[in-house]
Amino acid sequence: GGMAAEAYAEKPVGLTLPSEAVRGSRVTMCDNQLARVLVSLLENALQNSVDGSEVSLESRAEPDTIFLEVTDQGSALPPTSGLDLFARDVLAPEETSAAQLGLQFCRMAVEKCRGEFGSETGEEVGNRFWVRLHTAPPVPAE
Repeated sequence: GGMAAEAYAEKPVGLTLPSEAVRGSRVTMCDNQLARVLVSLLENALQNSVDGSEVSLESRAEPDTIFLEVTDQGSALPPTSGLDLFARDVLAPEETSAAQLGLQFCRMAVEKCRGEFGSETGEEVGNRFWVRLHTAPPVPAE
């Protein structure tokens, strides 16, 4: 995630990354796509964040899935940027922000792998975007 790291270096927003525990798991999405999804979510969180706040990327391994979530302490996004935004045709292209396009890409990439993508916003502050991906069965050792 070099791109996201550079963006975070330029703004006084803390970033918490997940433990190594999940790294060994293989998900049913190529690393490249997964990296793009996470970078997109992290950049979106950074845009929402105020100086001095924190963004966290949490991950946990579940029995057959990996759960990833990005949480920010920025002002809550309007409801239209929540799940409605993911309905493919809600917005005319000229009304779609780069962040929304990024989130739409995330959702499409995740759903293509039969994963789940969702978001929750706080009353006034805080946004949470989460991804659940199926893990690939371990490759049997030869």
